[in-house]
This record gives sequence, structure tokens and C-alpha cells, in this order.
Amino acid sequence: MRRQTDAHEVVEQERAGIDRRTEEARQSGDPRRREIVENLAAERGLELDLLPDDLAGKVQSLQHYDFMDDAARARFEELMDQLRDQLLQSYFNQMSEGMQNMSPEQMARMKDMLSELNQMLDQRERGEEPDFDGFMERYGDFFPGNPQSLDELLEQMAQSMAAKNLPALASEQAPSFGPASAKVHLVEFFDPACETCAAFFPHVKKLMAAHPDRIRLSLRHVPFHPGSEVAVRALEASRQQGKYLQVLEGLYARQDSWVIQHQVQADRVWAVLGGLGLDMDKLRADMNAPEVGQRLARDMDDARLLGVTKTPEFFANGRPMPSFGLEQLQTLVGEELRRAYP
Repeated sequence: MRRQTDAHEVVEQERAGIDRRTEEARQSGDPRRREIVENLAAERGLELDLLPDDLAGKVQSLQHYDFMDDAARARFEELMDQLRDQLLQSYFNQMSEGMQNMSPEQMARMKDMLSELNQMLDQRERGEEPDFDGFMERYGDFFPGNPQSLDELLEQMAQSMAAKNLPALASEQAPSFGPASAKVHLVEFFDPACETCAAFFPHVKKLMAAHPDRIRLSLRHVPFHPGSEVAVRALEASRQQGKYLQVLEGLYARQDSWVIQHQVQADRVWAVLGGLGLDMDKLRADMNAPEVGQRLARDMDDARLLGVTKTPEFFANGRPMPSFGLEQLQTLVGEELRRAYP
């Protein structure tokens, strides 16, 4: 899920390419060439300025954009390949859950369907018109929503995957912030020893503050760093004293004192905890309570089910980020807010 190329980088690379070609035309000494390139650059710059803010809209618009920079075009094609591969692989994985009840013939037919869908996406990228109606005649029973176009089919696939994620995300045991009535549910899988998690958390709080009563945040613990379980158990136990958020922010604030070269130093965790106003005897006892171990096991099981292998990982109303980054998180949450509060 983490990719280096994203739509924002493609747009910035295209802008740089436009500037470079414009400057080359100005230096050429050919007035006609300069006029043509400057007019074209102005048109393309306006198109880029008018791109939608959300990632899905931006990607869809760029599919119809005529790039001036060859490297930016190639980078966008790479992004489309990555998005397509992720969508098809996720869809295949979810459908595979029922494979044990499939006959070999049914399994082969499903693989044929995904192969033809992949071919249609290739055709559209080449500017060809795929035979969507023929595809639906052969495989329409896989899509009960009866999509009328390829774009509608892809959107239904994305919605289906989000809906299938919800059971693994709807954990009543998780610490949550924001009203239960909020229509956007943001779930974060994190490790308190994760440096990126610490860097993202202030931005997550800003998102919630910017949309009061519209976002509910649930936090799920996945101690991927060696030795991190002691910090996670302390967090869970601190809930018994009503100091979960205080402990989380305290651990983040002094993370560099207890995480050394990605290894948790347990004695240093205790030094941080000791300065947070906790009843330490109660904390030690609560950390070893059976329910703490059960909650931790549930978080790890759900993380495996959802394919979470790195932190932080975010889901908004069941939808994962298409690639990793702060802009992608903001875009994902923004899209769900617009859907929930039109």
C-alpha cells in the first residue's frame, strides 16, 4: 500500500517539465515556437490548476490530460499500474475468502474475469474503447450492483472492499475519540514506538479539530517494534485510570529516550511512565490483566486480516489510503466527509 509515486508528485513533475519546455522555447530564438509553447503551457497550467483536490478525482482527470513532460507521463502510467494492481489484488484476496467453497471451474472463471478486467484497463490506458458490455455479459453475475460503465464497476469494487473491511475495524474495545454519531470513522493501526506514528498524530488531531462532531477516531495497537508490547500494555492499562491520551502523548513526546535504533528499552519506558502522574502499582497490575492480552490479540488478528504490515495505517469508513502520506490521509478523510456531509 505504500508507494513512492503519487498524483501530487506527478503534477509537480509535469509543472517542472512545462517550465523547462517554455524556457527552452524562449532560448531558441524562434518567435513562432515560443508563441506556440507559451500558449500550450498556459492551457496545460490552467488544466492542472483546475484538477480536483481529492486523489480519486485528480487521477481520473489526469487520465484525460495531455502531458507535456514525458517523464511525468511515464510516472503517471506507473501510478495507474500500481493503483490497478492494488485494486485487483485486494478484490481477489477478498473473493478468495470463499474459495474453499468454490469448484475448480468456478475458481478458474473468477481468475479469467480478473484477467479480462485487467485487459480492459490496459486498453483504456492505451486510448482504446474496451468491450465493457461483452465483459458484463460474461461476468455480470460477479457484480450484483449491475454497473453501467467501467468506472462505475471500479467504484463498486472499491465500495465492496471498504464494506468488507468494516467488521475488522468495528472494534468496541478500541480507545475512541469523537462522538459515536460522527459519520466518518477513522481507524488508525499504530505502534507507540513508531517514529512516523508520533509525527502523524498531531495532524490527526488537527483533522478532528477542523471537523468537530464529524470524525470519530479509533486507535488499534500493533506492537511491530521489538519490545513494544510493554508500551502497548501500559497504554491499555492506563485506560483504567482515565489517562490513555495523556500517556500516549507522553510516550510520543519522549519517544527518542526509550526507542533506541528501533529497539524498545523497557526500563526507559518505565522512566517515562513514572513522570505522567499514574498510580504505578495499579498500572503494573492492570497491564497483566487477561482482558489487556485479549484486546491486544484482537488488534493483531484484525491487522493481519486487513493486511496491515506497517504503521501507521489508516482506514476511513473502511477505505484504506491508496498510498502512504499525509496528503493522502487528508484526501481520504476529505472524500469521506464530503460523502457523509454533502
